Amino acid sequence: MPLYLLVEGKLDRVCLGPVLGNVVTLEQGGSKNSLKPEAKTRQEFRKAPHYFLRDRDFDYQPPDDISQPSALMGKNKNGIEVIVGWHWCRYEIENYLLEPAVVQRAVPDADQNDYKRQLQQIAMRIRAYEAARWSIGTARKSLPPHYELQTRPDELPEIAIPENCSDTVSLYWLKNTVGNFRDIVSIALDTSTITHNFQTFMRRFDDEFCLNIDNILIWFAGKDLFAGLTEWCSQYGFSNSGEFRAYLRTWCADNPDEVIQLLPEWRALRSLLESKKKIR
Repeated sequence: MPLYLLVEGKLDRVCLGPVLGNVVTLEQGGSKNSLKPEAKTRQEFRKAPHYFLRDRDFDYQPPDDISQPSALMGKNKNGIEVIVGWHWCRYEIENYLLEPAVVQRAVPDADQNDYKRQLQQIAMRIRAYEAARWSIGTARKSLPPHYELQTRPDELPEIAIPENCSDTVSLYWLKNTVGNFRDIVSIALDTSTITHNFQTFMRRFDDEFCLNIDNILIWFAGKDLFAGLTEWCSQYGFSNSGEFRAYLRTWCADNPDEVIQLLPEWRALRSLLESKKKIR
C-alpha cells in the first residue's frame, strides 16, 4: 500500500521529492492550516495512509530535540491519539537551504567563513524585526478562533430558539457573548503584553545568540535571511536572493544522496517515513 506525504508548496516538493521519492508519494496539500484536514480527507478517499509536513513558522517554539521533525498529533477513527504529521525544527524549508554545509557544496567558490559572517551580520541587523514577528506569533497563539464567537447560545439544541427573544434579553446576551470574547483578545493584544514579549525575545537575540549559526537558522525566518543576502549573492553571479534560492533548490534536487547526509533532520524524516511504511 502506498504511503503519502502532503507538503505546503512547490519548493518543498522539488527539494524533498528526490530524497523521499522511493519511500512516499509526495503531494502538495495547500497551506499549513489546511494540510491536516486535507490529509484526513485524502486518506479516507484513497484508503491509504496520509501524513503531512509543514513549516514550523512562529506557531511553535523550537523543540529541545532538533535532530528530527516534531510530531503533530491527531485522533484516528477510533479516537486514539496518533501521529498525523510533523513540523520542521527550523522555521521553514528555506532555513535548510541556507545550511553552510549545503551552500559550501552547492557554491564551491564561496568562502565558507565569509558566508557565515554574512549570516551573523544579517542576524544582528534583523533581530529586532524577528523579535517583533515572534511577538505577533506569540499573541496569535493566544487568540481564540473566530468560530468560537458563536452567533447563537451554546446550550441551545440544533433546532431551537431562546425562550425569551425580547430586545432586552437579546441585547444582554449579545453584550455578554462579545464581551467575553473581547476580553480574551484584549489580554493577548494588550500593549504591555506584546511589549514584554518583544523585550523578552530581544534579550534572547543578543550578540552571542546572533553569532551562533545554528541559532540563526532555527529561530529566524529563512526568507528574511535570504533577503539579507542579496548583495552577497551578486558576488557569485546571482541577480538576487530569489535566484540564489532557486539555484540551491535545484542543487538539492539533483544531489539527494549528498543532501540527506548534510541535513540530519531530513535523514531522520526519511527514517521515520520508512518505519511507517514497514508497519503497513
